[in-house]
Amino acid sequence: MKAAEALIAWSRTTDSLHDAPAGSVAIGPLIQNDCPDWTKGYPLTGGAAYVDRRKLHGFPQQHEVMLDWYRLVFSYGLDPYIVHRAFLLIDEYQAVIKRHGLGPAKGEPGHDPEIPYGRCVPGEAPQIKIFRCNGATHFWPA
Repeated sequence: MKAAEALIAWSRTTDSLHDAPAGSVAIGPLIQNDCPDWTKGYPLTGGAAYVDRRKLHGFPQQHEVMLDWYRLVFSYGLDPYIVHRAFLLIDEYQAVIKRHGLGPAKGEPGHDPEIPYGRCVPGEAPQIKIFRCNGATHFWPA
């Protein structure tokens, strides 16, 4: 999915009053008038929710996507792997990590056996509940 068309919705790690569990993230399309609002259970949205982001392409869009990743992890406290796994649905995120030799792992979207997997944190990745609902893919801590 192109970043210019991708909404990002998430809940802080301290949010507990919403349908989406604390520390969850979802990636999905812009909401059309005749479609359900898949962001409803999340208190925060970004990405293509900002009209100016829909006009960006190439490096400027890639830069903004990486800033989104950084904000979710360092400002909102989401698990880096959960955000990584969700952002693999965004073409520009994949382009950046692959360019730096940090491609998706086997079994993850966009895996390329020619590009090494970039996870450098020791230990197992956290358990994630991944499901599709109303056109979006949701990533919830298990």
